[in-house]
Amino acid sequence: MMVKKIGLSSEDVWVAKEKYGENEFSKPKERSAFIDILHVLREPLMLILIIAGGLSFLVGEYEDGLGIFIAVLLGILIGRLTEGRSKKAAEALSKSLDDIMVKVVRDGVKHQVLKKDLVPGDIVYLETGDMVPADGVVLEAHKLATREDMLTGESDQVEKKPAATVFGGTLIGDGNGSNCPGFRSGRGYDTPTN
Repeated sequence: MMVKKIGLSSEDVWVAKEKYGENEFSKPKERSAFIDILHVLREPLMLILIIAGGLSFLVGEYEDGLGIFIAVLLGILIGRLTEGRSKKAAEALSKSLDDIMVKVVRDGVKHQVLKKDLVPGDIVYLETGDMVPADGVVLEAHKLATREDMLTGESDQVEKKPAATVFGGTLIGDGNGSNCPGFRSGRGYDTPTN
């Protein structure tokens, strides 16, 4: 697959989609509630509480032992509830980010495609305020700077020159549209680590 200034051909896009699939994170395998509870019970603090509850029963302090076991059960219940809510919120956020339109060049024409339809080798045009849809390498830049605070915690923008790596999920903080900065998408598995 050869990337030219005209971008990928329709055939190249089709081949890449067949080979790599959509540009989205794979969903983690769901674990059963029983397995999740076993993982929680294996944590050091939970083990200490269970041992303390068992020792309380052994020495005849049944009320203390019962209180400790109730605290362990409440901890498990609250943990499961908050984790379930967090998963739902993360899934909703992920779905909303999939609807982002991305400017790409294919067959020599600038198109807008959904982020999930981006394929490795696409030339993506970015402007101030755009979200970088996937990891990639800058091909052309005009005063390009990204906001990488969500990755590094640094509030300063990072200047990007040709051959620099841009990271998916970061934002374009500066750069203008007259000479749109572009990058070749890498989708993580073949992105350079400079």
